[in-house]
Amino acid sequence: MASAALSRRHFASVEQTYQSGNLAYALTDAQGNSAPGLDPAANLLLASVNAQVTRGAAHEETAFVALGWRPDPRLTVTASAMWASRAIAQDVYQVSVQGGRAAGFFAQTTRPDGLVETRSVRADAHYWFETNPERDRLGMAQLAAAWDAGRVQAQGLVFGALGRTDRPDHIEISFWDPQTTRLSGGVQVASVRGFPVLQLNAADAALVANPLAFPVHNQGERESETSQDRRLGGDWRVRLEDAAGWHGEIGGLAVRSWRTRATAHFLYADTLPEGTTLGGSGLVDGQIGPVLRGVYDYAIPTISDAALLAAIGRATVQPRTSDDRNANAYALREDRLAAYAVVGGPLAEGLDLALGLRGEWSHLGGRYWLSGNDGVPADGVAYGWNQLSARFAALLPSVTLHWRAAPAWTLDAALWTSQTRPSPFQLTGGGSSARDSQG
Repeated sequence: MASAALSRRHFASVEQTYQSGNLAYALTDAQGNSAPGLDPAANLLLASVNAQVTRGAAHEETAFVALGWRPDPRLTVTASAMWASRAIAQDVYQVSVQGGRAAGFFAQTTRPDGLVETRSVRADAHYWFETNPERDRLGMAQLAAAWDAGRVQAQGLVFGALGRTDRPDHIEISFWDPQTTRLSGGVQVASVRGFPVLQLNAADAALVANPLAFPVHNQGERESETSQDRRLGGDWRVRLEDAAGWHGEIGGLAVRSWRTRATAHFLYADTLPEGTTLGGSGLVDGQIGPVLRGVYDYAIPTISDAALLAAIGRATVQPRTSDDRNANAYALREDRLAAYAVVGGPLAEGLDLALGLRGEWSHLGGRYWLSGNDGVPADGVAYGWNQLSARFAALLPSVTLHWRAAPAWTLDAALWTSQTRPSPFQLTGGGSSARDSQG
């Protein structure tokens, strides 16, 4: 058997988004907590509104082939292989008003009752663009054999798999500055059809509606990431049955995995001459708009990926830190072993019981890079490259009841235990949490 598929689809979305740090409580107590008696969600002060357009295309292809052979009526041998790939080209365009990036963007007044009222008093208009390309590939091959001699059945297989995800040339650039694109006041919104809609005076509305006049701010940054997962392994099981309906089954698996991840981050200082506006950058190739009629009645300029890549290719890379070269990188190997046994049979007419016990063992080791934290250890983990060695083991019992209540009805009940190992991302310091002044 063989099959193949090829597809290409174009997509686009329009949305209103918000900066996660540009929120505050409008009314608080002296400690900065939401005022007592108020619903915290209804007490939020919104200090940013982003009109955002995403568009792109996805190209996918898959292929599958399988062969079967029966050298004996009781023996079946199969071989199969598959390949799948996906390439996504995605661009994000955004024009926004941001008014909560620092404490000076808010003003606070203490009321006679001791509560503190917070207002947005400063905001800047921004234009931002990013590319989000992604390429995924997955290949698998498997060889399996099954033996069926009535009351004795056996199966086994070996497999190999290779998966890879690349995010090449994720690029960002932005246009704004705190003088040219500053609004005359803070962020004020009103609800229109359920959307928080900016309430701007005529001068500020004209400024936001003309992002082609915004000067370059972030001269450009580029990040590329590659991650890969390779696996080799196999599993087997043997089942025995007797004439009375009792059965026993044993099986196991062994898998070895290799996982790697690498990133590279680049910043540029001279992609465009200082003060160059979006309209004068030579990057704009069109516009989309109005974005959301009656909500955000402005057009968003679009940028040519090829023109931006060419401009960055001529620019000078800023000095790179060790984190720029190695952030979130790791190279790990994991070995997994498992074995199980199940015994079951009839307890009464139409009622079967099965008891099982599974053992799982795994070892994960390798090295990873701990980034950030101003170059000093974090929670006892050294900055830079670290070695990882982690072991997990568990014995996992289970019990299952199967009741044939009627010829057309069966009821199953099961109680089992399982083990979930931490992901390599967690074990290599990838998990994090942070708390800012808003919580």
